[in-house]
Amino acid sequence: MADRHAASGLYLFTLLCAAQTIATTISTESTRQDAFINYREVSRKNEDWDPDVIAAVALVSSYGQIRLRLRRDWAPEACDQVARVAAAASLRACNGCTFYRHEPAPPNWGVNGFYGPPYGLLQGGMPNLASAVKFENTARRAVRRGSAAFIAGSTDFFIGTVDHSEWGGAFTVFAQAEVEDLVSVVPLVPMEPYRNSTDQYNFTTRWLLDRKPYSLRPLRLEDLMTSSATAAAGRSTDDTAGLLATTADEEASL
Repeated sequence: MADRHAASGLYLFTLLCAAQTIATTISTESTRQDAFINYREVSRKNEDWDPDVIAAVALVSSYGQIRLRLRRDWAPEACDQVARVAAAASLRACNGCTFYRHEPAPPNWGVNGFYGPPYGLLQGGMPNLASAVKFENTARRAVRRGSAAFIAGSTDFFIGTVDHSEWGGAFTVFAQAEVEDLVSVVPLVPMEPYRNSTDQYNFTTRWLLDRKPYSLRPLRLEDLMTSSATAAAGRSTDDTAGLLATTADEEASL
């Protein structure tokens, strides 16, 4: 009888040990799963973007966001570089990205061949590009109001706030600013205080004394369409008509 009790006790002890081992294993596996779940949640928050799905980038500053619709059909290499920087910037800051020049267009712009100074543009830098942008404008596309263009051989770009037919096809036009951002956000970026600089060709330009930092945010096409539709209701009819006419002209030139 004593042997039977002893055997029974040993059997129960073995079962308890096995149950404890199973419970410990389940708890460990649960902890591991939780760790991976948390990792996935962090990954979703800091999303790894595929540059190929980036249809636009937003230049986000304290003044608002300026969305640039990438035109890979115009400048595929430049757009690829911008998309890759935006994909990386979704996880890290866009170090060194600033606006440093903002010039108004004079009231008599284009009259009797007068095209400044000042020159009607917002200029900035995107120093995180993999390399300086090459000239990429075989169609000799001119800078129009809302066009974003790189200065070849650099990582500097500008957004035209007026048409710049006087420059011909000298720049790499890679994107088009969204209408509502050109109307309501670009004017908020300060134009002063500034200093004048005159080069050897007697061109005088304005440079902001304080650079204005911006971050770079990637956007899919659906993101761009959603935000554009939301903002459309408050858009000025006159501004919309003028800019849509410009966009239609650009499309017709393809």
